[in-house]
Amino acid sequence: MLFGFDFFLKQKPDTGKLVAPLAAPPPFRFKLDRFNKGIDNVHIDVMLSPKFADAAVRLVRQSIEHDANENLGWKSKWIAPPTPKTVDAFLRHYAELMDAALGVARKASQREPIQLAQFALFKFLLVLVGAELRNFRDGLHQERGYQECGGGKAMRIYDQLAALSREMPQIHHRVAQNLFGQVLKVEAGVLAKRRKSLLGRSWPVPREILFNPILLLPSPWQDEQLVKHYPPVGGRRDNLGEFAEINQVITGLFADYLPEWTQPPLPTDALPEAAASARFGSRLRLDQGNLPGFLDVDLLLDRALREEEYAQGRTSWLDDPGNFKRLLSIEGEEPEALDRADESSLLLDPPSPQPQYHMAFRLQLAREAQLRFRSIGLLERVYALYEAPAVFEQLGGQVPVRMIIEYLEGDITRVAMGKRLAHIKGIADVDAAIKRLEHSKTGLRRRGQPEREKCVADFMVRFARLRRDLKLAHRAFWIMDQINLLEQPSHIELSRSNRSLHEFVLPEERVKDPNDICGHTILKADLRGSSRITKELRKRNLNPATHFTLNFFTPINDLLEKFGAKKVFVEGDAVILSLYEYESAPQDWLSVCRAAGLARKILDVVDLQNAQNRKHDLPPLELGLGICYLDEAPAFLYDGDHEIMISAAINRADRLSSCAASLRQTRIGARLPRGVEVAEPVNQGIMQKDSGDSLLRYNVNGIELDAAAFPKLCKELALQRIEARFPQYSPNSLFYVGRYPDKIGAMHWLVIREAPVRLWIGNDADVEETGGRLFYEVVTDPQVTKELMVRLVAAGLVSQRETAAGPHQ
Repeated sequence: MLFGFDFFLKQKPDTGKLVAPLAAPPPFRFKLDRFNKGIDNVHIDVMLSPKFADAAVRLVRQSIEHDANENLGWKSKWIAPPTPKTVDAFLRHYAELMDAALGVARKASQREPIQLAQFALFKFLLVLVGAELRNFRDGLHQERGYQECGGGKAMRIYDQLAALSREMPQIHHRVAQNLFGQVLKVEAGVLAKRRKSLLGRSWPVPREILFNPILLLPSPWQDEQLVKHYPPVGGRRDNLGEFAEINQVITGLFADYLPEWTQPPLPTDALPEAAASARFGSRLRLDQGNLPGFLDVDLLLDRALREEEYAQGRTSWLDDPGNFKRLLSIEGEEPEALDRADESSLLLDPPSPQPQYHMAFRLQLAREAQLRFRSIGLLERVYALYEAPAVFEQLGGQVPVRMIIEYLEGDITRVAMGKRLAHIKGIADVDAAIKRLEHSKTGLRRRGQPEREKCVADFMVRFARLRRDLKLAHRAFWIMDQINLLEQPSHIELSRSNRSLHEFVLPEERVKDPNDICGHTILKADLRGSSRITKELRKRNLNPATHFTLNFFTPINDLLEKFGAKKVFVEGDAVILSLYEYESAPQDWLSVCRAAGLARKILDVVDLQNAQNRKHDLPPLELGLGICYLDEAPAFLYDGDHEIMISAAINRADRLSSCAASLRQTRIGARLPRGVEVAEPVNQGIMQKDSGDSLLRYNVNGIELDAAAFPKLCKELALQRIEARFPQYSPNSLFYVGRYPDKIGAMHWLVIREAPVRLWIGNDADVEETGGRLFYEVVTDPQVTKELMVRLVAAGLVSQRETAAGPHQ
């Protein structure tokens, strides 16, 4: 009988009040049924870039050699850490592969392709570390075999092998930790920004799943690695019951507030034979042990949790350790709270205000947990598990964690501990180590009741984090287990021919067809005022050709490669540029947003030129820019070697870049010194008969985006819609803000204004069409873009850091 629980029941709040502020993280779903089975009719076939694989092998191999040299006392001057060139090549190829996957995801309008790529890459890297470490060990064995028996070199290699065998789990963990630390920098940096701008989500697979410390452990039984992140619970395969018993206490303590499926399963020996066999059968993995740690995580969870919770990925408030801190009023910042401002976190909902539970209830929670742990003989073990990580660190990580736990519990005498420590390399002062251990042991005995309650409460928080990460690791392992990484050319070709192969390769490894253009965007820049400047320059005996080349055409040429544009036509007062999209490169299906960004940069060139013109008392230049997209390839004619493009988008962009002289005389021109407005003349007689367009445009240093191109832009970017009013614009204007990457990976903000077409009646264009046509302008006014950025930050849609570089960076 658990004394004191009647009091506990009297003090507890009702279920609704307690659970309401304790949000459960959303479960992660990965729709495997969207992928065809591969050549074995079981796995999903994936091929990764050979160049990436080579770069990863080189980095891991050098990392293992350097780690062994540094930490096993070899100290060879010939073994250096991985070079910056090696690291940069690995990270560059990794980013390029993820960009390719992003393109596939955008092409399919699904996030599953990029999720598949992430899990495939992580599986490759996790398996690679273990495989290369074994190769390194086997290489030493082989080298030893070449030496003569009894030789000095053979003895040295023997000692190295012995040290390596002892330290292999530690080396595995350090190398994996460093490798995935490098990957995290890229994932959390440029890749997260690109995914946010193009998919609307930084982390299609939550960061807590991908960068889960459990994944990097060769096994959860490796106490010396586990203790750096969690309490060392159940540190032996023959001691699965410890984790299950602690889990049973915690889930039982909150049974009234948790879903029924969080309660522990029946012990295997209590199940009918058929049911027990079925549970064991669920642990048959496809890869038969290729993923380090999968079997052990499966065994640990199968004993403690119901399969419907850990195998199906179901979540409750228990999966947010921060909920324990709020329930138990534990002081200090929970690490998970640091991720809440980032939408990548599983904890997507902001933390609710801390409820004012009865203080007696809060105190009784920890007290009741103590009673329950004591009733099953685990209370002293909980204290030892809580204290062991700090003691392990204080002893320099030299004393086995399990030995520390046994000493703190009293299972090892002081004399016996001294004898054991004397045989451990790295313990220079056995007496000092014993004193440190005895100090911790005495401190555990002398703790008062409040300190013991806090110890139990803190332990439950740490255990909750371990429980959650084991579940997430199992989910990641299971998904990776469904993936078959093909390497043999015959298997790759067979899968490719059956259309079951998912290829994530570098751009230069992709088979390219120069004729696979599937869409193109035309950017027309209409230059005005060049004739007057030419005339003025000639009056001063200056060369107009060199003036325009140096100050206009050359700066524009310098921008083309960055935005992926090509020149179609150039003359004295016009520039026509094209941006192509290729069927084989969906990651670059960004021609509209890049054309808009390029147009913005061309306006910057003209603004800079006009600043120089004012200094030299020259007339200003004026631009009108138009952007049009067609989802088809243009036609090409050839005059000798000269290519001539034929596309309806050219004529359309020409109209968009024009400026009607008659609209300059209206109030539009006075109110809007630069920008775009579009009007429908009520008196059709003023229109040119052959124009083919009933609309007139005011485009002075503005950029108009064709209405038909706007839906394409919405597919390219995750645009945020903002309602705002500015005196120079129609009150019915709407604004759309997003970010896009240029060809070299730099991110830029883009602002689009949507406004109704005006009606030109008499000599006035102040009336707008109601429910009629709309036009789209690329906003270049810095005050407007700055105000919109402020609103985005205030709404929590972007962070202040993301806008710090400026609205057009």
